Amino acid sequence: IVFSHRIAGVIYKTRKTCKEIASGSDIELKFRDKDEFQDLADDFNTMLKSLRNKSGAVRAS
Repeated sequence: IVFSHRIAGVIYKTRKTCKEIASGSDIELKFRDKDEFQDLADDFNTMLKSLRNKSGAVRAS
């Protein structure tokens, strides 16, 4: 039960962050420092930064 609660919490937070980003918020996905899901958050934030850079380049052209 504890494990499923941890997974559900990560999914909930990821979905909430995605919705906020889609609404125009300039936030990043973060978990606790020692959380095993922090690697996922780091990869997500790298992807997000790349998309924001590409979007900015398109707007500038």
